[in-house]
Amino acid sequence: MMLTFSPNAQRAIAIGLALLALTVVGLAVVWPLWASVGLQNERVSMLRRQAQTMEALVAAAPRYQTVANSLAANGDSRSLVFVATQPTLAVAELQGQLSNILNKAGVTVTASQALPDEQHGGLVKLAVQATIEVEIGPLVDALHAIAAQRPLLRVEKLIIHEPDAALIGAAPEPNIPNKLQAEIVVSGFMRQP
Repeated sequence: MMLTFSPNAQRAIAIGLALLALTVVGLAVVWPLWASVGLQNERVSMLRRQAQTMEALVAAAPRYQTVANSLAANGDSRSLVFVATQPTLAVAELQGQLSNILNKAGVTVTASQALPDEQHGGLVKLAVQATIEVEIGPLVDALHAIAAQRPLLRVEKLIIHEPDAALIGAAPEPNIPNKLQAEIVVSGFMRQP
């Protein structure tokens, strides 16, 4: 048995199939191409913004280089940071300065270690941690000496432990001063020459 359609039905079926084919082509081909063009336009505009930013940086580079050169030539600014080719050399200098300050103040250093360095802009932050035994007067003197030191040093952390904490309740021996047990972290900044 064969189905026959009237010419109007055949026309409606043909138009429906053509619309279905156009819809499939539109969804399978045209829509992804349209989305790809939109995404490509966003990428191009982002790259244009990046290029403008880079051009502005290139234009500003001589001004910043002039400022950097004037700061490098200024003796006062050079005295504020350690100048070394490697962070390990600057850390050794920092440890040496801290040891000298603490020894002059009458502080006993029981342990000292360098902490990992960190990048801060164009500078490298250096830090040294020390475990010390001290009375309160020499500790205050050492803190004042650290604050006055050049290159600039900063006390990042100071933890003071109670003296004779293990002997709580026991009478301390007379005429023996109680020394504070403390941990101190001192930092400074380094720049490369």
